[in-house]
Amino acid sequence: MQEMIEGGTEALRLAEQILSNPPRSAILPLVEAQLLAPLPRPVRMRDCNLFTEHVERFFERKDQLEAEAAAGSEQAAAQLAVAKRMRFDLLLKRLTYYTVDPLSVSAHEEDIEWPAYSKAADFELEWAVVIGKRGKDVPLEAAAGHIFGYTIFNDWSARDEQLIHMEMGIGPGGGKDFDGAKTLGPCIATPDEFRDLSDVRMIARVNGEEWTNRSSRHMRFTFEQAIVEMSRSRTIYPGDIFASGTVLGGSAIDHGRSLKDGDVVELEVESIGVLRNRVRMRHGMSDRQ
Repeated sequence: MQEMIEGGTEALRLAEQILSNPPRSAILPLVEAQLLAPLPRPVRMRDCNLFTEHVERFFERKDQLEAEAAAGSEQAAAQLAVAKRMRFDLLLKRLTYYTVDPLSVSAHEEDIEWPAYSKAADFELEWAVVIGKRGKDVPLEAAAGHIFGYTIFNDWSARDEQLIHMEMGIGPGGGKDFDGAKTLGPCIATPDEFRDLSDVRMIARVNGEEWTNRSSRHMRFTFEQAIVEMSRSRTIYPGDIFASGTVLGGSAIDHGRSLKDGDVVELEVESIGVLRNRVRMRHGMSDRQ
């Protein structure tokens, strides 16, 4: 896939030619195949804050967190400390991101082995753009030309560990940095697959229960704006992945809940498909709250 991305329009043309008359020996029933991550080792990964409603809800809970902290909740006290440190008004004005480990990628249907140091398991429904063309200081009007396609991105989050690191003001740390913490898939869809890229349906389900049903129209910043930001005085490369951040309701913490051992998380993004994983917690540590 990396070679195909680097091959540009000529590689896509050849792929379309092959697919128009594929050799029968190359066709397998999907049930007999195991899908790997479309890019098991991306060139680079960055998770952006293109959706801001998810963070806004966190700030809206500050009064509730203060009451819970006063009643003796250590978890509420930790979340409150983070909220007091962060400037939400700046998040609305500036496209921010954090750097992701490209060695932490997992695939569709792969079990997510939860780190032993965490009891607060969470997922995040995101989608991501895959860069197809090298560039530097890309102007906004040219940004779309650097997009190869889109994939689903599950940003697994150990919330208890994340809060500790964020309270110190150093980012999510071990809360989002463990084996398999970033699931990509089930495929990469090229832009021509989409009905309307400004209004893409995004759904999260846990054990078949729908937890959110939103749309990309709620993005405060666009992928094109992310490309402009990521290429400022630095080069972007084919195979880079920039994720959107979490859609509102697309995580357990948005609902005041957490995942438990054996929970199946399904993330569906229109025109891409469904990304499905089961959480495996060591010692069955956590019950849903």
